Amino acid sequence: MRTTSPFTLRASLLVVLVALVAGCNVHLKDDKDAQGGHHFSFSSPLGNMSVRDSHVDAADTGLAVYPGARRVENDDTGDYKHKDKHQANVNIDTPWFGVRVVAVTFETDDPKEKVWDFYKKEMSHYGRPLECRPG
Repeated sequence: MRTTSPFTLRASLLVVLVALVAGCNVHLKDDKDAQGGHHFSFSSPLGNMSVRDSHVDAADTGLAVYPGARRVENDDTGDYKHKDKHQANVNIDTPWFGVRVVAVTFETDDPKEKVWDFYKKEMSHYGRPLECRPG
């Protein structure tokens, strides 16, 4: 029976690592749209990521909008670091897993218990909703 020397094993791993790194091409893109929103994207052979903080559709959340709720728009005053962003669409896609998070802010004058009852019913289609309370 033949055995592989530790040197041969290390050399083989080094060749595979160099081949993977040599084939890696990273692309970064940060675009600002007419409304002051940003779209950032990152692409590589290991996966892609995209973040958008404008033009987010509430329907992408998979939930209905609370009846009578008003959408809160991004605050475009001041420089970018101090703006309040009330919406985002984040996508992470790799060969092993994918994650998507969509957030949009709405406000209403109704009591929070009434809003919670509405969304508890909406979210029950995806499983049992959890409620986090302080303390």
